[in-house]
Amino acid sequence: CSKVSKRATLGLPPLPEDSIRVVRSMRAASPPASASDLIEQQQRRARREHK
Repeated sequence: CSKVSKRATLGLPPLPEDSIRVVRSMRAASPPASASDLIEQQQRRARREHK
């Protein structure tokens, strides 16, 4: 929201595309290995909870 307010003060229209690009860049920056590790940890936790 801070970016939108700053753009309003500068007289620039809000661009939702920028936020989407930032999210995509963040996801792309994260390696897929870490994502798979997180999923494995979640599955292991779920199995422990069921027991």
